[in-house]
Amino acid sequence: MIGILELLGLRCTEEKRQRVGMSFQHMVAYFVPERVASHTQAIIEYRIAKCGYWHITIADKKVVLHEGSASKPDLIVLADMHTWMDITSGNATGEEMYNRRKLRFRGDQYLFMQLGQIFNREHRAH
Repeated sequence: MIGILELLGLRCTEEKRQRVGMSFQHMVAYFVPERVASHTQAIIEYRIAKCGYWHITIADKKVVLHEGSASKPDLIVLADMHTWMDITSGNATGEEMYNRRKLRFRGDQYLFMQLGQIFNREHRAH
């Protein structure tokens, strides 16, 4: 049963939260290890407004997805659910949403600028 907060769009429904979680699983499948230096170690936290936090760790040219917040992220990416789903579905780019002020970040600017290359659906590497 959907509560009043979900109905008003003030909180994610469980179904929407699962869709956002799946979008992160798809995103890490698009990880391109050749596009990160061998010494790169980073923690990126994603805060999806009213829906939750996820974070990824990059180390040794590998990526690992975690649900929840990170203790000391190098980069925090902030978006609402609709913006995030548009980016991860390929309907919009992160750069486009950043320019429209729908995607924001705190922390490592260089890492933020590299995300589109590090996670690239057109260069699917496994």
